[in-house]
Amino acid sequence: MSIFDLETDDQIKEFMQGEGKNIRKPYVELSHRIPNFSSKQLCNRWNYKLNPRLNLSTTNITIAFSNVPILRSRPRLPTLIPNYLSEINIPSSDEITSRTNQSKI
Repeated sequence: MSIFDLETDDQIKEFMQGEGKNIRKPYVELSHRIPNFSSKQLCNRWNYKLNPRLNLSTTNITIAFSNVPILRSRPRLPTLIPNYLSEINIPSSDEITSRTNQSKI
């Protein structure tokens, strides 16, 4: 539940779209007019909820990410390296270790 009611939201919108445009510190002035809230609370309310330039619809997010594949499982790096090394004919560290151990015998 929000600590802001509809009346307070309307006051913030009206001030920020009108008189607040020409004030250097509009949130401080607004906090004097609405004493129940700090300037930081009013700033966050405007910037993250009420600003009409915000695009709060989730449909655009869904459309933007609809073509992105979702990775269900990712191969682990230790299994990728030996597979890659065997493809390009470079011995893995295990093979090198076993060769050096055999040459010492």
